Amino acid sequence: MSALVGTWNFHSQENLDGYMKAIGVPEEMREVAKKSKPLLEITKDASDQFMIRTTVGDKVKEYKFVIGVSFDHVSLTGQPMKSVVNLVGEKMVETQTLGDSNIVIERSVEGDQLQSRMTANDVTACVTFSRA
Repeated sequence: MSALVGTWNFHSQENLDGYMKAIGVPEEMREVAKKSKPLLEITKDASDQFMIRTTVGDKVKEYKFVIGVSFDHVSLTGQPMKSVVNLVGEKMVETQTLGDSNIVIERSVEGDQLQSRMTANDVTACVTFSRA
């Protein structure tokens, strides 16, 4: 689990546009995302609270949570979301509810890369990050 903690630079992506369409991201935001290289930061404090900060262009999405405890936050598009993050082996599995969409994000480390596999409405994308 501690392997996920750190700062991660964008490396590559597969089907990100299809995934963003599936969750209703507006076209102009998808265009910005296609051209950007997101930065992902995962921290954990002494009280076992995690923070995930994703920076995409000029948009920053940051939220704090405790494993297994449901929480509310806001998507990059400004929509309210409800999420819960659980640990499954060495994977951090986040289940989000965004409007009518149920989204599952699995984050895991393989070697020196973090894989973020996102699935919504039977559409899957994978974003790969390298440790900064």
